Amino acid sequence: MKLAVPILIILALVPAFAGTYQTQLLTYGLTLAIAALGFNLLLGYTGLLSFGHSAYFGAGAYAVALMMRYLGVSSMELFILGGIVCSAALAALFGVVCVRHTRIFFAILTLALSQVLWTLAYKFFWITGGTDGLRVPFSKLTLLGGLVNFPGADAFARFITYYYYYVFVVFCVCTALMWLIVHSPFGKTLQAIRDNETRARFLGVRICATAGSRSSCRGSSPAWRAPSGCRSTA
Repeated sequence: MKLAVPILIILALVPAFAGTYQTQLLTYGLTLAIAALGFNLLLGYTGLLSFGHSAYFGAGAYAVALMMRYLGVSSMELFILGGIVCSAALAALFGVVCVRHTRIFFAILTLALSQVLWTLAYKFFWITGGTDGLRVPFSKLTLLGGLVNFPGADAFARFITYYYYYVFVVFCVCTALMWLIVHSPFGKTLQAIRDNETRARFLGVRICATAGSRSSCRGSSPAWRAPSGCRSTA
């Protein structure tokens, strides 16, 4: 915790010293860190290894791209909301199958289910774009409910700077939320399941119900970073 404040200050000052390309790379790094928060909740605090974590990010990213292409949505806040709903729904669906198993069985099931989604995205290329993906024009995006948009010749540079700070704030919010989760009774229950599932069951912990809630939480985390997963173009 002592290092948190200096690290946050350094991250906040990055656009003032780094170029556009370096700022963009760090933005990708922060968005990947948001996805890693959910993975850490599952592996670090519950002791379950998932090979299908990218499925939730992919579902959220496609939700964002399809919202822009077919619904004409341009608000980043609506993209985040849509990505969270889509990824959480997918996580709940996967959870019905996966939460009844642990250890290697859980890992293999998540791998198999994620490969099913990958195959669907690859085969339905006229919807998903296949290996090329879907391109999202950043010039149409708006931040903070339309208060910030990106017209003009220097739109790309301004987009990178503003979007970096936007992702930085989202990263801080997600980190704070994850801290609250792991220090709550729910988080302590997850750690009890990790340390000794049999003892936790005898103490009255509903393993499947807790695992289902955990699955939705870890599925929602990658969705916060889903908008940046769509390919951008001017």
